[in-house]
Amino acid sequence: MNVIVQIQLDKKPNKKVYEDMLRATKNLTNVKNSAKAYNNPDNSKIVLVEFTMKKSAQYKVVDQIA
Repeated sequence: MNVIVQIQLDKKPNKKVYEDMLRATKNLTNVKNSAKAYNNPDNSKIVLVEFTMKKSAQYKVVDQIA
């Protein structure tokens, strides 16, 4: 299952924020090289993280992601 999470920040993120988000994302994924953290092109205060998880019902994994 492909997952994309949007994180709204108070200020534009720096390199450390991206590194921290990527590290957290790698703890959730089942395929380590699928983890990505990047800026929303429409809003510089939003970080998007993308990763894959084992296929499961969304309601079963939402607490793991939050």
